[in-house]
Amino acid sequence: MKEDTQQLDEVVVVGFGTQKKVNLTGSVATVDAKELASRPVSNVTQALQGVVPGMNFNYGGEGAKVGSTMSINIRGVGTLNEDDSKASPLILIDGMEGDMNMLNPSDIENISVLKDAAAASIYGSRAPYGVVLITTKKGKEGQATVNYNNSFRWSQAVNMPKMANSYDYAMYINEIGTNSGGSANFQDWHLQYVKNYLNGTRTETTFPDVNTPTIWDWRGNANVDWLDEIFGGTGFSQEHSLGVNGGSERVQYYLSANYLSQQGIVRYGDEGMKRYNLSAKINTKLASWLNVNYSTKFIRQDLDQPYKLNDDLFYYDTMRRWPTQPVLDPNGNYLTELPKYLTLSGNNKTQTDQMYQQLQFVIEPIKNWKTYVELNYQTTNFFGDYPRNKTPKYDINGDIYYDSGERSQMGTTSERTNFFNTNIYSEYTYVLDDLHTFKGMVGFQAEENS
Repeated sequence: MKEDTQQLDEVVVVGFGTQKKVNLTGSVATVDAKELASRPVSNVTQALQGVVPGMNFNYGGEGAKVGSTMSINIRGVGTLNEDDSKASPLILIDGMEGDMNMLNPSDIENISVLKDAAAASIYGSRAPYGVVLITTKKGKEGQATVNYNNSFRWSQAVNMPKMANSYDYAMYINEIGTNSGGSANFQDWHLQYVKNYLNGTRTETTFPDVNTPTIWDWRGNANVDWLDEIFGGTGFSQEHSLGVNGGSERVQYYLSANYLSQQGIVRYGDEGMKRYNLSAKINTKLASWLNVNYSTKFIRQDLDQPYKLNDDLFYYDTMRRWPTQPVLDPNGNYLTELPKYLTLSGNNKTQTDQMYQQLQFVIEPIKNWKTYVELNYQTTNFFGDYPRNKTPKYDINGDIYYDSGERSQMGTTSERTNFFNTNIYSEYTYVLDDLHTFKGMVGFQAEENS
């Protein structure tokens, strides 16, 4: 066996500075660009799954629909009321708080995860549940290097539960009714319709309602696996990234562009998300004692989804459909409301723009004494359109009618957030006889958010 001390000499981003792993006293996990590059995912949170020990991920009640992101925690939920506080870590991108799921994963150089509560000694009351420090790539001295990569992928739902067939389901419904003191929901003639449809001797999916003969009976006699019917689609996604970096001894630059298009797996309606990323970073050495670094990022995300997908009861409504309920009536019109709402009732369309501006001065008047002055500015603009179209119903003649009082509606939302952050800190490192290292830091931070 041979001793390997390379990892102990690895430099890790911690707090407002860096530290060698051998000198760390807290629990820190690191992820580099190579690990992220090998994962064709839609956002950074997905790329971290299974990479950081002790980091937990949860999609929550809305599932993994397009545009949704997972919540994360590092040491588990630590509050009595989870609705008010998610015990989420603080996310910092190049020293400024931000949304890591809006980043282009190809722009990330490394990620450090400060796991223990000691991070609160530097970052304050938002850090007891850990800190995720993201450092983005910067230019390197040398000839210009151009890097292009793409990814094409298809998504499907897996390990889905299977519904009982319509006849077995109808028998269970009848048993529930009689055992609870009521009557059977499916009469003998209705059960025969269900059985005939299963064996192929009946082609009609439903029949005129006994009590209202002008409309179709919603219960029907079809055989629909509603989980597969709604979530059985295939979502296609593509991503393209272009990066350029290079520079001289005094000036280095990094430029990148990214485009992501993602479709959902729901069979009905149009569901999709598009994200555009542009970023630039310039590092300059103006004097032997002064470096000036500037970076900017522009991110746009367009989300287009049937409004029904944002209903908290959507998955519940899918699970509780009876398999006897047909998707279409004998005339070919939508009968069951779920696919009808997804297709005809309107789409929520939102657009989120984020602009990051970061300026940093690094002053080193004497060796090993560095002072950092950082000015960070972020603006977020959000626009949303939320139409609600009247959803038609069809009688047995194929004519349209509406429920009493139903109407179309339109809602819009616009919101702007401005965030300004100043970091000023100074550190001095002293090495004694190459054996002992002393390091001190003093700093100031201020934030304004409106």
